[in-house]
Amino acid sequence: MQRPLRPPAWPTCVLIGAWSAVTAMFVADALGAWREAGGVAAVPLAFALALVVIAASAGAWYLLGFAAKAAWYVAAPRRRAAAAPYGVATPPIVVLYLTAGDFDREAVESLLWLRTVGPKLFLVHDDGADPQAREQMREQIARHPAAAGWEVAVWHRPRREGGKAGAINWVLDRLDPRWQLMLLCDCDSIALDLDALVRAAPEFADPSVAVVQCRNAGVADPDAPEFGRRLAAAIDVFTLSWS
Repeated sequence: MQRPLRPPAWPTCVLIGAWSAVTAMFVADALGAWREAGGVAAVPLAFALALVVIAASAGAWYLLGFAAKAAWYVAAPRRRAAAAPYGVATPPIVVLYLTAGDFDREAVESLLWLRTVGPKLFLVHDDGADPQAREQMREQIARHPAAAGWEVAVWHRPRREGGKAGAINWVLDRLDPRWQLMLLCDCDSIALDLDALVRAAPEFADPSVAVVQCRNAGVADPDAPEFGRRLAAAIDVFTLSWS
């Protein structure tokens, strides 16, 4: 798995420098107007102008940095993904699927197709209140063609506290130490690359690596509202396309 491309710093620096110059000119003009006005009445005006300048500068720096990075990601040359290192054993890995009464069959089916070269556990943690729904989850997973290659467990904590972080910590406290790696999935996480685990696992050979971020891909139904389609395109700005 190749390291992600990173945009060079100079476009962002140039844009921020240009905006800083414009802001400095505006501040100078505002100070000149303040001196000409004089008196106590000009103090609120100067204070308001200072707040506007600070807010505008902070927002502009963020947006300009975003624009520079987005332009780089769009124009950056595509790199071919590294071949999956088959034959090399992957550490025991658990795929943690979090749900709270919103079990997504399509997402779970895609995750069960993920390939590894070693032990793997598909662990569903359900924060829902319906025991029958959890039994249906077990049955649906058991019917999956790839289920035989997984250890499967469906857990439910007695008290729903701390939201998502609380659920993850509850699982970690009870997980067998033999599971060395974990893929954390939301209820709607869909695996697009079935070799994602095989490619990501070697990254942890570096002792300085604790987390590998899998990149998201925007998905928009053709019948979805325009806002949804635009949001999917915005997500893709941060997704490296592998040719």
